[in-house]
Amino acid sequence: MTDKKARRAFRADPLLDGAASLVDQTVEGYSPEGFTINSIILPGTVLLLPQVSLLFHVSRLEQLTPDSLEVLRLLDPPIEMLIVGTGRTLLPLPPASEEWLAAHCIAPELLPTRHACSTFNFMGAEGRQVAAVLFPPVDPFADAALEAGPAAGEVT
Repeated sequence: MTDKKARRAFRADPLLDGAASLVDQTVEGYSPEGFTINSIILPGTVLLLPQVSLLFHVSRLEQLTPDSLEVLRLLDPPIEMLIVGTGRTLLPLPPASEEWLAAHCIAPELLPTRHACSTFNFMGAEGRQVAAVLFPPVDPFADAALEAGPAAGEVT
C-alpha cells in the first residue's frame, strides 16, 4: 500500500486520542420512555458521566443503592456532584445512597427530571465534573388508570 492510500484508509479513534477528544454528553430531549443524548435515543433510566452515557440497570429511585453507584469511584478526575432526575416530581434519595455519596465527597442534587437535564447540560458546559442518574418522567397514575380500565361513560 502506498503512503497516500495508507493515509486515506487511516481513521483516528477519538477514544484513543486522550480526554480532549472525548465527546461531552448533552441531553437533547426526554420522554416517559427515555432520553436523547447526543442524538442517540436511550430507553429507560440513564447514567451520564462527563464523556459517556450509559443505560442504567436501576429503574426506580428506591432501587438506587451504594452498589449501583460504585462506578462513580472509578472516575478520574473524581465526580464532584451527582445530579439525580427523580422523575416528574421531586423525591428523596434513599438514605443508604445519601450516606455513600457523603462518604465519597460527592454532593447529591435532586431535581425533577426536566430540571435535572438542563442542570447537567449547564454544569457540563462549564467543565464541571458532574454525573447524572436520570429517571424518565413517568406519570405515576398512568399504570393505575390502565389497570382500572375505562371510566364510566368513557369511549374506548
